[in-house]
Amino acid sequence: MPWKIATGKHTGADVEAGEILLRRGLIDQRQLALSRAAQTDGSRLDQVAIRLGFVTEEAALRALGDEMGLQFIDLEETPVDVKLLSNFPQKLIYRQSLFPVRRENGSLLVATSDPFDLYQKENR
Repeated sequence: MPWKIATGKHTGADVEAGEILLRRGLIDQRQLALSRAAQTDGSRLDQVAIRLGFVTEEAALRALGDEMGLQFIDLEETPVDVKLLSNFPQKLIYRQSLFPVRRENGSLLVATSDPFDLYQKENR
């Protein structure tokens, strides 16, 4: 059975996470500049801003998800249909950071920690 990943709208691969955080008022220009300067290991800018303590992980993920048309869910508070795990390809969980949550309106709702990576997967 094919797995459908419903991800909503996308703003494009060229969207920079830092610009989203700035536009949403989660960081200021100074923090954006400091995050860019500290971005030496290939991490996304939002991850650097989180590491520097400028924004919480939840706030950053909510903003990025909202910008890309993706719903934010907290897996600690969201009921997960564990029966889906038996048929879900394990490599998608471990290599692609996708986790099946539930069936919804004929589609499979999956969670990811990296909405930018979903955009790349859909356009391969």
